[in-house]
Amino acid sequence: MVDVSLLRPLYRYMKNDLNRLQLHCKNREYGCEMICSLESIDRHERECEYSQIRCSNAGCTVQIERRNLDGHLAVCEYRSRECPNGCGYTILSAEDAQHNCVAELRTELELLRSEMICRVEEAKHEMESRLDSQRRHMVQKESILQNEIEELKSHRESDVTNDVRCTLSDGCRETASPGAGAGRAGKTGVNGAAEGSAEGLSINYYRRKQEVNKFPPSDATRERQTKTSGSYSYLNRSLRPLER
Repeated sequence: MVDVSLLRPLYRYMKNDLNRLQLHCKNREYGCEMICSLESIDRHERECEYSQIRCSNAGCTVQIERRNLDGHLAVCEYRSRECPNGCGYTILSAEDAQHNCVAELRTELELLRSEMICRVEEAKHEMESRLDSQRRHMVQKESILQNEIEELKSHRESDVTNDVRCTLSDGCRETASPGAGAGRAGKTGVNGAAEGSAEGLSINYYRRKQEVNKFPPSDATRERQTKTSGSYSYLNRSLRPLER
């Protein structure tokens, strides 16, 4: 066996001499009489009409000369063509006898229907997933808003309670201050001041109550309102002896 590393490049004149050599085509045994130079023999053999090539139809194993290929393709049992009845289905020549246009179209229809059903189901699941996500987001927002409303109610009721306490405290200071006279006149002045203070306090309280009632109160709010009403009832009962 020749070692490639020992080979040396040819001189130019040697290459020219070799290229001018005349060779017969390798397909000479099949009838090709072409004689070519060494430099063009490869190109000829790739295009030689006597070259043995394989049929291009899938499943066919026939080896045939290039010049006879077109004739073989016209009669090859593995050739495919469109159905002449107009169904558009591609059939093999060997299947002509078994081909049924109606059956083939029904099969194609079922495949398309199955594919469409799968796509519809995927779109449905995706839409349901998006709706669930939006629903959870809205529930979260509603909870936050409800908490804010309850907090505002609590602050407003606290403000009303503070105003009532301030008014009550001012009224008690006025009734406790010394009068200009004594006896019946002083007692009447004290009773009138207390009565006016209680009346103003009640009017202010019920106005505040109407403003708060614009929003439905929570259970904790109702409990505080009940305690506040009890305080006012106690105040009215305490002021009645002063009127006598």
